[in-house]
Amino acid sequence: MEIGISAYYGVHNHGAVLQANALKSVLQKMGHEVSFVSFERNYDYVLAGKAKKYQISLGSIPYYIGFLKEKGIGNVLYNVKKLQILK
Repeated sequence: MEIGISAYYGVHNHGAVLQANALKSVLQKMGHEVSFVSFERNYDYVLAGKAKKYQISLGSIPYYIGFLKEKGIGNVLYNVKKLQILK
């Protein structure tokens, strides 16, 4: 049977990536053809201020500057490195 997994796995979050791949692996061991169904993330229900962090543009610059001030450069570099590893 062909199975399409609809999960938001394209994030730099270890849990999301591991869970999606584990589900795919288990279903394949059961003899199914498994693939991920890609989709665009929807920001309709996210507050306007928070949505800017997901939409990279000039409007997101103040959000990232605030994040940098709050979390520090070490946290930002850690997240960039984690994103590169998980890709």
